Amino acid sequence: MPLQRHVPRFSNRQRLSNTEANILYRFLQREEKAFEEVYTLFYGQLCYFAEKLVISRQLAEEIVVDVFVRTFRSTVSVTSMEHLRGYLFQAVKNQSLNYLKREKRYEQHLSNYATTSQLAIEHFENEMIETSALELIFQIAEGLPPECKRIFELLYKEQLCYQDIAVQLQLHIQTVRNQNARAIAYIRKKLAALR
Repeated sequence: MPLQRHVPRFSNRQRLSNTEANILYRFLQREEKAFEEVYTLFYGQLCYFAEKLVISRQLAEEIVVDVFVRTFRSTVSVTSMEHLRGYLFQAVKNQSLNYLKREKRYEQHLSNYATTSQLAIEHFENEMIETSALELIFQIAEGLPPECKRIFELLYKEQLCYQDIAVQLQLHIQTVRNQNARAIAYIRKKLAALR
């Protein structure tokens, strides 16, 4: 007999939007389109988080994909998108630490991670908040003019320095600095409007 998935029933007190409720319901029913929507929603945040643990973008992406597939195929009991998000973050954290343990680098990484972050729940929550904040910043940056957006992404996603960007884009270094200042001013203004 196949396992039954827990399908949440939402009360009036749970302020879950119809769109989120619909996506969550369809995800729990294993609809591929809902899987794609949840994947798109959380993939970037989870990769960023996993990369901080395993120090490899490629490995972080593999872990995140594996967590998504396992979660989609398994019986998961969640009642909101935020609950699903927390579940995915915890699963990525666990799988990342399991990988490090299997690779016999667990003790070294755990020690380093414990020293810098103390593996406390507060730190885990801070990482989730930081990831969400960065995701919001990069969403806002989508509204920048193309050249300004490209420079912002090279600086903050690719983590290139001003000089490397200037060479790559064949621009004067001051132009790169000016475009970055313009991007930051634009993002600050949009963030202030959200308050």
